[in-house]
Amino acid sequence: MFGWFAEPRHGPPVRKQLLRYRSIDIARCVDGERQRVTGVAEGATPLISPIMGRPCMYWQVSIDEVGLGDWVERGWTDQGVPFVLRDATGIARIDPEGARSDLVASSSTFVSSQALGPLQRGLFEQLQIRLNYPATSKVRFNERIVTGGARITVLGHNQHEPMQDASAADAEKASYRGELPMRPVFSSSRRKPLMIGHA
Repeated sequence: MFGWFAEPRHGPPVRKQLLRYRSIDIARCVDGERQRVTGVAEGATPLISPIMGRPCMYWQVSIDEVGLGDWVERGWTDQGVPFVLRDATGIARIDPEGARSDLVASSSTFVSSQALGPLQRGLFEQLQIRLNYPATSKVRFNERIVTGGARITVLGHNQHEPMQDASAADAEKASYRGELPMRPVFSSSRRKPLMIGHA
């Protein structure tokens, strides 16, 4: 997915936004509110990140044109699948696509656009990137991922949903009427994106 929002999609500006909200227990999440929770990511890792080739649930790649003394971001894209975030009080489902992130980046720099491998070339062409100085500029790919076992913090709009895959222990907490237990689902809204950072 391409970015929806004009503001910075990664790095310190995202961390600043995250720190404006106090992280709360997942069990205390209020349906319909924008809140921040922290926990361990769980779930299958069906995606392979395009730069480092790492199994993950979510990846974000930004592409920079690097000159002699400066650089500028030329493109950004991401891909993600929903995963579970767990803390000591409960679980939340995270829909990460379109998120901004303050995740730690791994970078790979190429001496020119002509030196790109097939995966990098595919992203370069998908985003229709045009360098200002193709003869002299280097190209830097910055990759940020969420993988199983990573401790992360998430800020976003949450809506509660029934836990169709509830464990026996969770089901015991349901009401006497046999209703399924509920869990918050965090995602981007039309006005505000989901934010993901390292914890």
